[in-house]
Amino acid sequence: MKRLVTLLAIVAFGGGCMLHDVKEDRSAPVKIPKAYSTGEETERRANPWWKELGSPGFENYVDELLAENFDLKRGFARVKQMQAIAKKTGSARWPVVDGKVGVSMNQRVFSLGDLGDQTIESTSYPIDVSIGYEVDLWGKVSSAVRASELDLVASRDDLSAMGLSLTGAAARLWFLIREHQAHLELLDRQEKIGLDYV
Repeated sequence: MKRLVTLLAIVAFGGGCMLHDVKEDRSAPVKIPKAYSTGEETERRANPWWKELGSPGFENYVDELLAENFDLKRGFARVKQMQAIAKKTGSARWPVVDGKVGVSMNQRVFSLGDLGDQTIESTSYPIDVSIGYEVDLWGKVSSAVRASELDLVASRDDLSAMGLSLTGAAARLWFLIREHQAHLELLDRQEKIGLDYV
């Protein structure tokens, strides 16, 4: 009877320790026409989009903005931090080897009575090596590695989104400035034409 109760307890409580496997389904729910972008293109442009406009002044403006932006610098540092964390977390998949090497010097003096003292010196080099490995029985290590890899992807995507947002804002501001400059040039021309008729 005790064995049956123990077996039932193991089955009841052991069921809560089962791993949950999440299936990632990233397919679009509807078919996207070829005229639209799906965001899955692997090809990257040879040049950033603002360099393809053929406006050297705008290119220099955006390049300077990106080079001097503290939020982008912080984003790059965050990506480097996530890379280091992912590398450190991934190292848990491998055995840990720990070694110690020491030097020990001993000196012993023996008194031989009338013959005097005899000194014996000895040097030893103790070596201690240990190897440890954590068996990933419950998926703890693989889950931590996957989480750190996803954190790295998220930090890269955040950095990319920040760069797109900054370049988009720069483009809006640049074109607004160019629009106002064109209006001023038009007003200057109208003023000259108006003065010619006076």
